Amino acid sequence: MKLRHLFVARLSFPLASAIAALLVAQSASAATYYWDSNGATTGYGTATGTWAAPTVSRWGTNDSGSAVPGASITTLNTNGTTDALNFGSFKSGLGAGTITVSGTVNSGNMTFDALSGAIGPSGGTISFWASPVIAVNNVSATFSSVLAGAGTSLTKTGIGTLALNGTTSNTFTGGLNLNAGALALDFANMTTPTDLLASGKALTFGGANMTILG
Repeated sequence: MKLRHLFVARLSFPLASAIAALLVAQSASAATYYWDSNGATTGYGTATGTWAAPTVSRWGTNDSGSAVPGASITTLNTNGTTDALNFGSFKSGLGAGTITVSGTVNSGNMTFDALSGAIGPSGGTISFWASPVIAVNNVSATFSSVLAGAGTSLTKTGIGTLALNGTTSNTFTGGLNLNAGALALDFANMTTPTDLLASGKALTFGGANMTILG
């Protein structure tokens, strides 16, 4: 009887270790978020509200927008991973509008879905991971927020226009790869003439067009 108890105890230890390892792996995985401004109503509403760290009731994980977003969800890195952020999905678009960025927030890859309207993150700083893709599949995504990231090289994909029209220079330190669509650099909001992109960094065209305004 004692031997039987000992045998069970030895089996339970690796089982407990496996469960613990699984929980650690799950907690370290990146999340996929969708900006949702209309709560439990199916769809995502319009691009309104404030993106902060933490964000209150805006970032949800439901790809149809039919669940209430969490009361306090941040998009900051979790255990070295990065969260993928979506504005709309293949099931439902996010209506056109402006999302206010407050302070500094972090992001992994960012996708503006084809069903979404023109969307403009405004203010604050969005800090990206090292090699993010900004997929502009809608008509346009206009950033007046500062795009930041140490060693970050951005890649723009999608048929839409990525517009940069902030009041100060973006501070990501790598290059910008344009693989599709268009890039618009708008200097109209600059109070002091400066570079919208880091001086001396590569601007690579792989099938995109560029427009300079302001």
